[in-house]
Amino acid sequence: MQITIDLPDNLTEELLEKPDFKKFVQDGITKILLDYKIQQNSYTALKNEQTDTPITKSLVGVIRNCNLDESDYNKHLEEKYL
Repeated sequence: MQITIDLPDNLTEELLEKPDFKKFVQDGITKILLDYKIQQNSYTALKNEQTDTPITKSLVGVIRNCNLDESDYNKHLEEKYL
């Protein structure tokens, strides 16, 4: 199998100077393809989870990177119910 990759000239020259050029490129492409496969498998597994309701699925990741801690949640509950 042959693959054609369009690279900038300076990068192509740098790659061709490597003594193990062919192995380097094969390893790089293999890593990219494996990472892609892992990503696809993770997405498929998440998509196929049937225990979550549609509302729960729509909220997954909404508060990612949120700087809240348990004390904030406790304060909210106290204000709401007391």
